[in-house]
Amino acid sequence: MRISWLAYIVVLCCFSLPSVASLDKSDDSFLRARTLYQQRQLNELKQVADKLESEQYLLTPYVRYWQLLLNLNETQDADFESFSQKYSDLPFAEKVKGEWLKQLAKRQQWDKFFQVYQRYSNEDIAVLCLALNGRIAQNDSLAMVEGREIWFDQVDWPSTCYPLFDAMQQNQVLSQEDIWKKLRSTLREQQLSTAKMVLSRLPAISASQQKKFERYTQSPQEVIKNPSKPETRLERELAIYAVGRMAKRDWPQTQKILPKIQSALDAEEQRYLDMRLAVAAAFRLDDAAFSMFEKLETSAPEMLKLDDQALAWKARAALRVKQWDSLIVSIREMPKKMQEEAVWRYWLARAYKEKRETAKANAILVPLAKERNFYGVLAEEEMGDVMRAPAQQYTPTEVEIDNAKSQPAFQRAIELERLGLRWESRAEWSYAIKGMNDKQLLAAAELATRQGWLDVAINTADKTQQLHNDSLRYPLPYREVVENFSRNQQLDAAWVYGLSRQESRFNLNARSGVGASGMMQVMPSHSKMDS
Repeated sequence: MRISWLAYIVVLCCFSLPSVASLDKSDDSFLRARTLYQQRQLNELKQVADKLESEQYLLTPYVRYWQLLLNLNETQDADFESFSQKYSDLPFAEKVKGEWLKQLAKRQQWDKFFQVYQRYSNEDIAVLCLALNGRIAQNDSLAMVEGREIWFDQVDWPSTCYPLFDAMQQNQVLSQEDIWKKLRSTLREQQLSTAKMVLSRLPAISASQQKKFERYTQSPQEVIKNPSKPETRLERELAIYAVGRMAKRDWPQTQKILPKIQSALDAEEQRYLDMRLAVAAAFRLDDAAFSMFEKLETSAPEMLKLDDQALAWKARAALRVKQWDSLIVSIREMPKKMQEEAVWRYWLARAYKEKRETAKANAILVPLAKERNFYGVLAEEEMGDVMRAPAQQYTPTEVEIDNAKSQPAFQRAIELERLGLRWESRAEWSYAIKGMNDKQLLAAAELATRQGWLDVAINTADKTQQLHNDSLRYPLPYREVVENFSRNQQLDAAWVYGLSRQESRFNLNARSGVGASGMMQVMPSHSKMDS
């Protein structure tokens, strides 16, 4: 039976958010200020800012913020400090510091840069690279050593990191082997734009090799259509990349060209290719995957250790065939940050439980069961009666809700949403709830619910630790429509609600980058299905 998604979407679209109130003159001035900022009309923007400030307009700080951004080149230290102090409790305060730090770096005013940097709390890789560049300018050679972590761990780099890498290469802190290692990892993780930048740091890369890079990364199937023996190191790395990709999609055809590729590889490259083939087998749910990983463990493991991606797929392969000892070893070999992910903590506990090592299992499951995520729920179910005490429910009082409503940050969030500045509204909200206790969070969630912002209400209520409110965390909006639709389509209404909550947090206006829309994030092609 085909599901009539289109009818469901049309009915839901009839439910609209509260109508926008008519704009007053100050609102018009504010929206005009935003247009002036986008058009970079600084003089007119300043006039509007002065006018709004004289009227004590709630959103005047945003206009001053736009004014400062347009005038950073002319801003002096005293101007920045005055602005930073006046608007320290707004969500853009740290962004302003970051932009000011970039300006100080541009001016090469490193002493002033580091004075501000000490007060900067955002994790901005662009600013971090500027700080390391500044330390290099002050003859701190350790900065280049610290830059290695950025080189290897960061997925993408802003342009402020390029001078850092230049200095590292010139001082042999970043070797050619480091560059080859990064190229391999970026290809493995499909970070192709970063891989292209890494490639540019290798010497003697010919135009034909660059073309082959483009061809193999854009169309890995080329390695099967036009198989040739790779001659250079770059060609071998690209061949391994392409074979690993194609082994996931078309293993029979990939097998045919393997001998030609393998004959050109050295021992280390062959082991890396075997690793990629094992990952592809696990991805295909091939029964041979586990034995392929086991072979890797017994054949010269000191030559090349399993990378993070391979360790994850080895663990999945072991789980699929219920090899609990191997699953434990695989998880224990993961980097600490990876081991701390809820999914791997849960499966490590399950492995211990299968081996009847209950004490070890419970030591993991008990704290995990207190976390409000999918694996926390699974851990709670594993613990059974041990964790059966229900979560303490709390309903915020009207006084608590009024207190939330009186906070300037929430007032600004509501006004920004009313004027169509949704991103800024959500930034205000997120900033406002930082550090709140459970009662304050639930009061804020109820305030969001009354605004019709179910996505915000759910995300806010999800943050509580001891006190919870399931009606705020798991609302049931549009109940009559959902139940009628579910009944007509022979679906469980709980499934429809669960999918809608997970996909969009009941945001009717939700749009994904690939075109999915609405509460259930239905693709246009699906909405055309009709029973």
